[in-house]
Amino acid sequence: MTEPKSDNNQGVLTATTSGSSAKSEPASAETTRGYVGPPVPRTPPMESSTSLSPATVVPPKPLSPWVKPLVWLYRLCVRDKQQAQSWLKRIESIEHAQDIDAEASTEGKAILSDKAAWRQIKATGLGASSGTMTMGAMWIAWLVHLYATGHGFGWLAASAYLLPVPLAWRVGRKLWESAALQGMKELGSRPTPNQQLRTLSSGMVRGMMAGAATGFTLVFTQALISWFMTPAPTLLIELIIDLIHGTMGAVVGATIGAVFGPLVGRPAPISTQSLKAPPRSLPGEDSLSDAPHTRALPSSVESK
Repeated sequence: MTEPKSDNNQGVLTATTSGSSAKSEPASAETTRGYVGPPVPRTPPMESSTSLSPATVVPPKPLSPWVKPLVWLYRLCVRDKQQAQSWLKRIESIEHAQDIDAEASTEGKAILSDKAAWRQIKATGLGASSGTMTMGAMWIAWLVHLYATGHGFGWLAASAYLLPVPLAWRVGRKLWESAALQGMKELGSRPTPNQQLRTLSSGMVRGMMAGAATGFTLVFTQALISWFMTPAPTLLIELIIDLIHGTMGAVVGATIGAVFGPLVGRPAPISTQSLKAPPRSLPGEDSLSDAPHTRALPSSVESK
């Protein structure tokens, strides 16, 4: 009989013949039987660099508000339609990604991920805010004319009352877009008539709130500008008068917003992919579609 090998050789032999899994792992100090000391922690395998979590995705930087006007000016002056459309598509993609990243709820992100629904929300905000400001154009024209000719400040100084228009329009557009998204959340993918009726009433309330915010922002900031032309005796009296005027503008804006309220009570548009009917049968199985309960027999049974 042969003598058994030593302990050290037996430990090495056991470590090398334990299986394929031991071959793939690097040899550590713990595999040797004679090692005495603290346990060596095993490092976890590194993750693949191609797998990125949503937290590591950096959202695009916000665009300047002057980008779109400059693109339209370039198209008007240079008349390069193809290049302008390419830039506008890129701007649209960046705005789409920013809106999805800014939304907090998961349901809202799912709705905004559909580009058709996102475009409907943007169109609702653009149309409702522009309509509200168009109806308020009579007030703006009367105010500018009053300070230009009635108070004798001239048209250049009176045109300062046009400065709050972009701010009020932007505030109204954001609120209208938020109201349209909220209406899509309430309706869901398959709204019932009762849901549509409730969303219509709640949409009118949201429209009144958006119109009130637009009217208050416009009139209150215009009243603040009047401090430099026709100031009140004290600053406190001026602020009180401005708040009264802003409240009046909010009431008028809420009345106008109720007119555009049904726009925010619409469901999300149905994607064209969901409208396609599934195929009735696979290619080459037209003959079997007429007799769905029949099945072809194996060749061995047919030969018998």
